[in-house]
Amino acid sequence: MERQLISMKVQNLSLQKQHAFSKQQLQRMKVQIATLMQLQGSRADPAQLERLQSMLSEKNGEMQNLMMKLQRLEKVEMLLKSQPANPGPAEGGEGQDETYYTDLLKMKLSNTVKDAERLGDDLSLQRMKSLSESQRALELERKLYSSERLLKQ
Repeated sequence: MERQLISMKVQNLSLQKQHAFSKQQLQRMKVQIATLMQLQGSRADPAQLERLQSMLSEKNGEMQNLMMKLQRLEKVEMLLKSQPANPGPAEGGEGQDETYYTDLLKMKLSNTVKDAERLGDDLSLQRMKSLSESQRALELERKLYSSERLLKQ
């Protein structure tokens, strides 16, 4: 039993030494990897940051254009809603022509309303796509900055 105990103690000391050596090697590797990543990060960082900023400014421009279109569509919609739904019947001998033009204008108005709704839907879709892209760009930028912080540490 004493021999086994002594053997186990020796084995334990040997394993502790191996563990300390492995831990030391791991720490060295971490330092080397961090140094390499920092060198690589410093090379790619300005270009990637510039790309992200250009993407962000492009998406912001698209969002401004879409917002202007939305405002115009909302103005048209408000004008259409403010108009009376059924104007009074026409009087006189020109009643037939006026009803024809009235019907024609009503058709054009309904087509315009449908187009406005379709454009509103398209605008909403584009806004969502733009928001998604800007969120993606921001996420990449956050990852970049967090990686830089980790490298500096």
